[in-house]
Amino acid sequence: MRIVQTTGALKGWKAGEASIEEMAGKLRDAGYRGVDISFTGAVQKKDAVSRILSLPDWRDRMKETGENLLKMDMPAVQSHAPFFNMLSPDLEGLDERMEMVNRSVEASGILGIPWVVMHPGTDYGDNCFRVNLKKNIEFFKPVLETAASFHTGIAIENLFDTFHYPQGVAGSSEKTDRRGNHRLIPMRRFGANPEELMELADALSSEFPNVGICWDFGHANEAGLDHVKALKLLGRRIKVLHVNDNLTVYDDHMTPFAGSVPWEQVFVCLKQIGYEGNFTYENIKFYSRLPEGLLDAALRYGREVAEYLVGVYEMAEREQQETSLSDSFLQE
Repeated sequence: MRIVQTTGALKGWKAGEASIEEMAGKLRDAGYRGVDISFTGAVQKKDAVSRILSLPDWRDRMKETGENLLKMDMPAVQSHAPFFNMLSPDLEGLDERMEMVNRSVEASGILGIPWVVMHPGTDYGDNCFRVNLKKNIEFFKPVLETAASFHTGIAIENLFDTFHYPQGVAGSSEKTDRRGNHRLIPMRRFGANPEELMELADALSSEFPNVGICWDFGHANEAGLDHVKALKLLGRRIKVLHVNDNLTVYDDHMTPFAGSVPWEQVFVCLKQIGYEGNFTYENIKFYSRLPEGLLDAALRYGREVAEYLVGVYEMAEREQQETSLSDSFLQE
């Protein structure tokens, strides 16, 4: 299991002007063996990575970056497209946003990335499961066609319920933290329930084999899910991970064991369900709050935690093999 970190963890390093190659080098020095490219800020263009897709020569830049990463033995193995609620009626600039999504998908294909992570959407004005399922199917079909043309796939990420201003007050913009604004009200969000993701992925997979699920442990914790039951339900549909932790109060994106996710249990379960992908961190806020002088030590600590959990996974694999051999011997 390759240990991977997202470029999002370093978006504040060098005042946001570090290149993907510089980030990959720093991660390699800390012991990571792959990189997850975060295109999530491509619409806002706040940092160097986010701005790449807006450059006239972005395709050439991506090709050069891919070649450089391979020379560094730090391949790009996962990415994250820009996210927004595409089913929100008050969303502005949808065409520009979708252009950045499509560019992130094409860029991922250029980089040889097999899975691009995307969020599902919710129509809060008609917030029914079947309505949202149908609208998400309609949205993802052309995206999956685009992804297939660039030899990559879309992994749809689990979310958690959120808060809103009441309808008619200030639109339907999603908020994740109610602590600072008690006018917000709770709202169901499509994709917070693993069964919703399962139905969406299954409905799309009949036509598009390049669809899967990204399992974000922090989002699942925020949603109050039983992690093991959810993982067993989704099984091999899970293609990629977002490894991060929280205490269920806030989507805190911390390093494992800083929150309440039962990490040993879930990594045993990942082996049981046949997960064969990477260990990909998205513990971005753990790093964003640190002074730059502590960044290297924090990255090494994160890698050591990952190695521990990969060891749990590998131990479960050995026990599984021993049980299989024992059963085979008894049958003979």
